[in-house]
Amino acid sequence: MDDDSAAFDSFAMPTTPTTPHGTVPTGWIVPQAVLDNAKPLMVLLVIVILSIRAFRVATEQQEKRKKKRIRAQRRADAVRLFADAGNSEGLLASYAEAQAPRQDSKEFVDGVAHVPAKKVLEAFRAAFPDGAPREASAVRNFVSKNFSEGGGLVPCTDESLFSRDAAKGPPPLALLRESENASGAAEFAQALCKRWRELVRVPDASCDTSRSSFMVPMARKPLVVPGSRFREVYYWDSYWVVLGLLACGLDTLAKGVVQNLISLVAEFGFVPNGTRIYYVNRSQPPLLALMVLAVHDATRDDSLLAEALPELLREYEYWTGESVDGGPTTPNRHTVAVRGRSGAVHMLQRYYARTDAPRPESYREDVKLAAEVAPEARAALLRHVASAAESGYDFGSRWFASPRKGLRSIRTTHILPSDLNAYLLAAEDAIATLARRRGDVMMRLRFADLASHRRAAMEDVFWDATVARWRDVVLPADVDGDVPVQRPTPFFHEQSRGPGAHTAGGFRTAPRNGEPVDVSQWSYAETHGAYEYVPLFCGAATAGGDVARAAVRALCASGLVQPGGVAVSTTGMPASSEPVTAQQWDWPNAWAPLQHMLSEGVRKYGDGSRVLLNGSSLDHTGVARYIARSFVRSCYLAWRSGGVMHEKMRADVPGDFGGGGEYTPQVGFGWTNGVCLELLKIHGGEALI
Repeated sequence: MDDDSAAFDSFAMPTTPTTPHGTVPTGWIVPQAVLDNAKPLMVLLVIVILSIRAFRVATEQQEKRKKKRIRAQRRADAVRLFADAGNSEGLLASYAEAQAPRQDSKEFVDGVAHVPAKKVLEAFRAAFPDGAPREASAVRNFVSKNFSEGGGLVPCTDESLFSRDAAKGPPPLALLRESENASGAAEFAQALCKRWRELVRVPDASCDTSRSSFMVPMARKPLVVPGSRFREVYYWDSYWVVLGLLACGLDTLAKGVVQNLISLVAEFGFVPNGTRIYYVNRSQPPLLALMVLAVHDATRDDSLLAEALPELLREYEYWTGESVDGGPTTPNRHTVAVRGRSGAVHMLQRYYARTDAPRPESYREDVKLAAEVAPEARAALLRHVASAAESGYDFGSRWFASPRKGLRSIRTTHILPSDLNAYLLAAEDAIATLARRRGDVMMRLRFADLASHRRAAMEDVFWDATVARWRDVVLPADVDGDVPVQRPTPFFHEQSRGPGAHTAGGFRTAPRNGEPVDVSQWSYAETHGAYEYVPLFCGAATAGGDVARAAVRALCASGLVQPGGVAVSTTGMPASSEPVTAQQWDWPNAWAPLQHMLSEGVRKYGDGSRVLLNGSSLDHTGVARYIARSFVRSCYLAWRSGGVMHEKMRADVPGDFGGGGEYTPQVGFGWTNGVCLELLKIHGGEALI
């Protein structure tokens, strides 16, 4: 064989070296010269591939920025139309003034414009030039011609969302025994599970965001609304909606509800009060971490942890100023430094809405209220009003300096609520648990430490051993010092998302310039309500410990536990010295969330000792069952008689629905359905017998 043939053979034929175990093929051998010549081509190919990839990424980012600009512009237009009380055209104010006295203020701001907002405002300016009289009938005609009812959502027709995967087995509520059918428990549970179809919505494809106040979460999952006038998602309602969906085995819907809220945090840095543009200046009780935990408990879907944890940290920063990366705390308006009885200083939270203007959804009511106080007091009054709406307790005597004066004496931002700080404790515990499941040791340790500190603060500041409950703390009137509170731009959240970006608009400076409120400067609120026992549900006491035992006994002796459930407060009770306030978060109303939290708090943390409740000697499980049965049976009686579920019930009259407040009683109803389903799941038919 000549040299050329040998070279060819070495290129074309695989070699087979000999080893002690036989021959092993090594593949083709490429001459070095060929490799050297190929290197420039390979480098060029890599450059081309990387360039194409970079171009694609840049194009995608540019498209995202473009969509974000369009989204922001459409929302800005919608803000001027539906949410800006001071817009130059004055449509919102004019229509609120032109409305019939008993017409719901929310109807207009939830309507859908026939054309984009900009054109509507141009038409209004042309029809009613500056200085021209705006007769009520003419304004109403203009609105009826340019708007229609709707709300931006339509019913969901995807039946697959309402069916459970057979491979998962029966839903939790299937544990109701045949022998309990006579009590109506199984029938009631089945009816409530079917009722979700009436409350699930999807965005109306024919309605763009510049013609409606509705905000479509970026996750774009089906939404569950409370019902009646509430045609959008509400933050804290969603926790009990999620529990109810999981009880029915509707895991996909429950996960979608949570993913929608997660996407709102990704967009705004927090979960707004609701999915309307006029709700972005405030949040609601921070229960997202508990929702994520509930869904993960049911599904063990680890992809949800990866999606949720970064946003849970952002939401936690919004409420506390605690840096998401473990850096220094950023002062914010929610946080107040308070010295406890032990002398330790604690960073605690309050409700604080970023507005001092009338709420668009209650515009006429707020303008009327503001007119009852001096002009210089109106901005603070309206901020207290919106902050009470952030609490979810809008409205009740817990926020009033004087129940007799009512809303004119509201002081929400001057109160540190025990339940808000308990919710944050529960969030810290939940995030620590989720981090452990995710395998993030540092995050788990960090949030376990935060929870430990807050648990100590709950005892050092809120727990009043003399009455055995966690009381709201009243701060001094000068808690905000001399720091001016600027009105934020309507879309402060559209600004750059950096550390503390959510505090734009003049709300970044800490109250009292960081000086703690001394123990001699704060006092306990005089009101007494069911919310003062919520910390038991959130883990503020050791299970079976002295504090938990004392809290259960105090609850049973409070008079709040009634035949139709636990009343929200004692203000207005027949035996109370306080007057009836006519507010919906006072006597005699019983609200679904409180029934669940109090019954579960007693069940999980009681010590087994017996206590007297309304003439019966019960242990802690008996007390929990009594609370659950009282409310579920009341809802059942109302459902049997009227075929509907109510937003709130009367604690003193089983089967009767509650009243009071700014609007007529509503039906549907998301969180009532969810609480009844969850309590039926826990207690079975005994919740009705």
